[in-house]
Amino acid sequence: MKKHIVYNTGRVYNNQQFLDIVFEEQDGVELNLDDVEVFFHDASRHISGVVVLWGLDMDTNANIGRAVLREYDAGRYTLV
Repeated sequence: MKKHIVYNTGRVYNNQQFLDIVFEEQDGVELNLDDVEVFFHDASRHISGVVVLWGLDMDTNANIGRAVLREYDAGRYTLV
């Protein structure tokens, strides 16, 4: 099942930066070590992409948001 969250980065570009994040929810695995592809859209900078997170980063919405932002900031994403 797809999960959607919105992460407020606390940054301002053209306007307040929110990351719309969508990914396939992992079924019943608390400590998932698999890679998870996560789609994000940054409307304030007009950028959409996919990052790959380690399943351990996926335990809370806040951690997911921080992990997506970390990969995005580092340039470790693929444009879509």
